[in-house]
Amino acid sequence: MKAIYTTLLVSLFFLAITPTTKATHVMGTDLVYTCVGNDTYEITLTLYRDCSGVATLAEQTINISSASCGLNYNLPLTQLGPPIEISPICNPNLPNSTCNGGAITGVEQYVYSAQYTFPQSCDDWILSHQICCRNSSITNSTNPSFYSLYIEALLDNLNVTCNNSPVFTMPPVPFICLNQPFIYNPGVLNTDGDSLVYSLTDPLDAPGVPVSYVPGFSPTYPISSATGTVLFDTETGQIELTPDALQIGIVKVIIEEYRNGLLIGKVSRDMQLIVVNSSNNNPMLTAPANVSGGIFDGSVFEVVVGNTLSFDIAATDADMMNTLTAMDNISSFMPTADLTVTGTNPLTATFQWTPTLYDIGNYGFALRIQDDACPILGVQVPGYEIRVVETSTNTTETELVEVFHIQPNPNAGVFDLKLAGQPHNSVQISIFNTLGQPVFNTTYGFTLGELNTRIELNDVPAGVYFVQISAEEQVSYRKVVVR
Repeated sequence: MKAIYTTLLVSLFFLAITPTTKATHVMGTDLVYTCVGNDTYEITLTLYRDCSGVATLAEQTINISSASCGLNYNLPLTQLGPPIEISPICNPNLPNSTCNGGAITGVEQYVYSAQYTFPQSCDDWILSHQICCRNSSITNSTNPSFYSLYIEALLDNLNVTCNNSPVFTMPPVPFICLNQPFIYNPGVLNTDGDSLVYSLTDPLDAPGVPVSYVPGFSPTYPISSATGTVLFDTETGQIELTPDALQIGIVKVIIEEYRNGLLIGKVSRDMQLIVVNSSNNNPMLTAPANVSGGIFDGSVFEVVVGNTLSFDIAATDADMMNTLTAMDNISSFMPTADLTVTGTNPLTATFQWTPTLYDIGNYGFALRIQDDACPILGVQVPGYEIRVVETSTNTTETELVEVFHIQPNPNAGVFDLKLAGQPHNSVQISIFNTLGQPVFNTTYGFTLGELNTRIELNDVPAGVYFVQISAEEQVSYRKVVVR
């Protein structure tokens, strides 16, 4: 992990007891987008509602603007189906949540969506949503109910085409137990394989207007912790802390998306961490063990294409009568990977995956381990990072090419290829589909150690392809997506 930390992941509905009353209803939100082609994007807003607050509207409106292009629009989003209750409560007690007329804190998830075709190519599209008001019971901000909840996303359709933003796979309204270690990973999915950088930042009331913090709190220290720190991992977005007081804190996570060193997108999540009393103990996790087929540096696993990476994650619960279960989002990230669970307390989850050339890149998955305590569940949501690297012969990739850029990526079958590295008489550029069948093969001179050329893949179907650069038994690969 990096010097700063914090985590993420799927339905993470923890152990909690009803906190103090809330004057308003919105507990968290995030805004993401997915390209559907030809500058048309599906824009999705997710709201998390405290069921004891006021009702949520069936339609939400976002603003879409570009300063460089001088454009500004409002786009109505339609609610997708009824709300889903995601309360951190055991099944026998769900009828007792505030979503069902009971007294235990209940949470609902609302999803709104619409498609929008951007009229121009601009590198500074801002998608934004603002809703009033924040919870008056928030303890790390002064006069919190006077602030709105404002969130935005950045979209660039000038420098890249048809980019998909990172998507959160875990809801953001975690309830966490007093004086117990807590791990939360948002389980972010990035289908384009771009580089992501996470950070804790100021929650906003309006564009550029931060919410004020109570002295002693800040964006990087939003919750009072027994250690005096909140660990946040800038590579995974994972949060780790042990809260030492009953409190409700605003937490804002931003994810910047880079491709070939260029910032191409940005999304964020604004959420509350609610610390409650609970007699139930959280499951406790051990560090990954029995690692084979790859290496683990304490933060990231690394595996070479063709090797089978395997490791165990163990969990125990001090409440010996509790039964532990494990759920994961691996199928969204690594469809050919497998997670086998044995035991119920202790529990062991064994991960196995044999990546192929198709899988070169960075991956992550989240694991939700929960007990069956009533009324409030005990949950931990750790995340794990895996780096799949190519097989090289006699040398490393950087000795063959120090620069290996494909732009744009994804593309429509036409892209610019830039190489720079140690000079060779020539380099062979071959492109293969996922079946290993060649669709392109050409040799270029490389005596100066530089190559800038345009590649045109004629009449190839949409899909994932692999660009192979080879010279004198040295081989490097990159993945390219054709849409």
